[in-house]
Parts: sequence; C-alpha cells; structure tokens
Amino acid sequence: MASTGKNNVLEVRYSFALGARLRKLRHQLGLSQEEVAHRAGIATYTYQKFENGESKPGTPMNPTLHTLIALSHVLNTSLPELLDFKELEAPSFAATADKVDSTDLRADSEA
Repeated sequence: MASTGKNNVLEVRYSFALGARLRKLRHQLGLSQEEVAHRAGIATYTYQKFENGESKPGTPMNPTLHTLIALSHVLNTSLPELLDFKELEAPSFAATADKVDSTDLRADSEA
C-alpha cells in the first residue's frame, strides 16, 4: 500500500524526532557515533543516517525492532522512552513540522 502525503509527513516528523533523541542521548553519554553504532551492531553510516532521520538520503528512517532495542540498550534508555513522541503533539513542533511540504516529499519518493 502506498503512503499518502499526510502519512509521509508523519513519517518524516517521527524520523526527525527519533534522530534528535538519538543524538541527545548519545551526547549525554559522551559517545561518538562510531561507538554507538559498533555497540549496537550496525554500520556507522547507518547510525549517522538515523541521527539525520533518514535510512537512505531523502527517505525517512525505518529501523528494525532489533536495531531499536540495541540502540536503547546502548543509550541506556528504555524502548518506550526512546519512542516517546508526545512532543510531536505540541503546537510549536507541529507548526514547524507542517512547513515540510508534502509535495516535496512525493517528488523525492518518485525520484
């Protein structure tokens, strides 16, 4: 089933929020991207893309459950805390995220 523009915007919001959370937790622990990736058993490039909210350039991240569990373990947090997206409901975040033009997302996915 193909994603609609609205679903794609939501995927991008969640991806950026998760990427920001990964970066914040990593910084709090004083770890490098390479250290987190190695400890989680994933490629450094993959982890770098995750922190940018991507899996491939222009594609929202889509990590496996196994990867999310490994990252939560490495970053000393629970999986529910890692995936807590309550801030996405905050008006300030929603207003910023709504600036993402869904037509740009469709154009990227068609390229």
